[in-house]
Amino acid sequence: VMQRNRRIGLSASGAADFVDTHGMAELRDMLDDGYKYVIKLDNKYSEWLCVRDSIRHTTMKPSGSISIVAGSSPGTHWTPGGEYFIRRITFSKNDPLFGRLKEAGYTHEDLEHDQNSAVILFPIHSKSKRSSSHVPAWEKIHLASEIQAWWSDNAVSCTVDFKPEEAKDIPTLLAMYDGKLKGISFLPAIEGGAYKHMPYEEIDQQFFEVMSAAITKADFSVAYSD
Repeated sequence: VMQRNRRIGLSASGAADFVDTHGMAELRDMLDDGYKYVIKLDNKYSEWLCVRDSIRHTTMKPSGSISIVAGSSPGTHWTPGGEYFIRRITFSKNDPLFGRLKEAGYTHEDLEHDQNSAVILFPIHSKSKRSSSHVPAWEKIHLASEIQAWWSDNAVSCTVDFKPEEAKDIPTLLAMYDGKLKGISFLPAIEGGAYKHMPYEEIDQQFFEVMSAAITKADFSVAYSD
């Protein structure tokens, strides 16, 4: 089966940020050129290795963690926090890094259900122009369909969060994009978050500057010690 069904599965990220900065037409051109180049490389290396060409080449995964490291919007989604937001990460209170971050002035929150862990709040200033909460559901679906058409020959991973007033439009949207997507998921947006200590919380510039002003450079040498 592996010999018969070779796949590459090369993903991309930052699509939403790219559209907000450069427009949909330029995204189409970039994805189309990139897809053609991937096919070219697949043909070249498959011939070198004396194997058949891949049956699938590209995909679009959620890409949350990798996108955060790269400072871009995740996969085909808009950034949950937008330009200014808090990113919460859970640490064990015994973790030396947790102590170093507290000493450096990072805000922390105790977890009610776990007395041995706590959440550190990281103020983030991203290059994203819009957060997911400011983008209508139809635009999220449209971006996914464009990526499916111009880039991904595997299914595009996309979860559309929608406001309560948009729920009535979902049947129409599904009918409009029937045949243009291999799959799509929907998640109702809950104002204020679904639970305490949400991983992302949108804030304004003033709040970001106040949080940042209280932070000094953290000593991470403990992470590299034997």
